[in-house]
Amino acid sequence: MNMNHIYDVVGIGFGPSNLALAALFDENRDSQLSAIFLEKKSSFSWHENMLIPGTEMQISFLKDIATFRTPSSPYTFINYLHSVGRLSLFANLRTFYPSRIEFNRYFTWVAEKLDQYVNYNCTVTDIHVYGKSPHMILRVIYEKIDAKSHRSTSYFLAKNIVVATGGFPYIPPGITRQVDNQRIWHTSEYLQKIEKYKSQSKYPYHFCVVGGGQSAAEVTHDLHQFFPNAAINCIHNNFGLKASDDSEFINEIFLPENVDLFYDTSGPMRKKLLEAYQNTNYAVVDTELIQKLYRIKYEESVTGKKRLHFNRLSVMKSANETDHHVEVNIKNTVCPTCIEPLQADALILATGYTYLNPPPILQTLSHYLITNELGLPSVTRNHQLLTLSNLKAGIYLQGYHESTHGITDTLLSASSIRAQGIFEQILSASRQQIKYVKTTENRLAI
Repeated sequence: MNMNHIYDVVGIGFGPSNLALAALFDENRDSQLSAIFLEKKSSFSWHENMLIPGTEMQISFLKDIATFRTPSSPYTFINYLHSVGRLSLFANLRTFYPSRIEFNRYFTWVAEKLDQYVNYNCTVTDIHVYGKSPHMILRVIYEKIDAKSHRSTSYFLAKNIVVATGGFPYIPPGITRQVDNQRIWHTSEYLQKIEKYKSQSKYPYHFCVVGGGQSAAEVTHDLHQFFPNAAINCIHNNFGLKASDDSEFINEIFLPENVDLFYDTSGPMRKKLLEAYQNTNYAVVDTELIQKLYRIKYEESVTGKKRLHFNRLSVMKSANETDHHVEVNIKNTVCPTCIEPLQADALILATGYTYLNPPPILQTLSHYLITNELGLPSVTRNHQLLTLSNLKAGIYLQGYHESTHGITDTLLSASSIRAQGIFEQILSASRQQIKYVKTTENRLAI
């Protein structure tokens, strides 16, 4: 590797957001822009521990990594279906919503075609400015693990970095876990952790699921289906599971052009819009899945064999993992002094993700960042962080700007258009820089 080579872009993370960006670099190879992406996993995967059989996407397949910006792109979901010989079969399904397993296979198909742009098993450990002020270059330091588990440290130089590392699983307070946490885990580990229980699927396990959103409902349903003798408690703080609002007028909030509307409005109006549209994405469940769970609840009331229990208007006050079970204390929000103890074989946390802005990987550069009235990094419409005059290298974030760009920012809906905006801004800056250099050279020649 040439350590002195300066990339136009070093991407940190290689999930769908930076996958969409890599596709743009590949489609625009004549731009002469260079890019490399660093991913800590050993291969591409997307929410691999929530690829539960039977679960479907909640957004249209048209909201893939390319269609909205370039329908003729070779990286659309339609082209994937054509390439694997399933286009006519999928059309016969008459649905906009493929299975989550198939959409992951689509992402993986794209990632394999873009393999030359990514280095796997690479964890970025720090980012520093490089050279003299004003700093035009950043040094991205990373640790690589080879096939023999040997670790080595190296770096790439970049004119721009694009951070898309996703959120961190949220673990509520009051939880005590053992080191290997085999009995308490987040849904981000669900399929991996539940595997050890499947060898005795007929055992009368007792599972607890915390959360009232889509992930909680999917896990609850999966446990009920796979473990025929298990009891499941679903703990949530609503009166009942709430259906997501996916009606046509409401869904216009996810249209790419409405990101402009959100970004250009005032802070108080942004807050009002975010609050008004929470029920499109947060702590809500697909209507069809709610109906399945309610049918189960009803049938159990008929047979008298109740395995599925909903602890509504409740929060988990504490949970303690031991070698043999989990001790869970549930507080009823209507009667705060009423604490219900439960003993479970496993506790699954469907508690969502947190998005730290700025992400921890930018800690070393934090004193170069300009902040807004909320104390968050100020950001352009195309997701570039504003920096002090002594840092000219570009810093872009994907998936961290819900407060300024709207509720779509952490979702797949925005990935193709957002990547296009970032790519075009980097390309424009590169052309201006080349023009400046050529003009300066001509003046010196005179």
